[in-house]
Amino acid sequence: MVKAESYFLLVIHLDNIGKIQEIIEVFTANGITGCTIFETTGVGHTTFLTSDAPVIATMQRLFGANKQYNKTIFSVIESEDLLNKTMDDIEKVVGDFCKPNKGLMYAFPVAKVRGYRVDLSDESTCKT
Repeated sequence: MVKAESYFLLVIHLDNIGKIQEIIEVFTANGITGCTIFETTGVGHTTFLTSDAPVIATMQRLFGANKQYNKTIFSVIESEDLLNKTMDDIEKVVGDFCKPNKGLMYAFPVAKVRGYRVDLSDESTCKT
């Protein structure tokens, strides 16, 4: 187990899923070796599916109308400097997250890490 005093969990809720590959390229360029990507849907995109118009809501569910999927990306980042650079680089790709239809990007400090490898050529190596 690694005590991760300067590690961060970067979370990106991305509205424009067409930018996924470019974000992965940012991670790679910054030496970030892994991330996890989920398909997600925000509650704002599902409220009409449970609207007061049950016939319309049922038709939408049946025909897949107005399905709005986002991507949520998780990655452990090794330092605050790398976190800041990566967030800045991602915003260059996606655009200003303060603008509509971009998504949300935030980070949490990580108290401990297990299974975080340093040398990817040797899978038995873990940080100590």
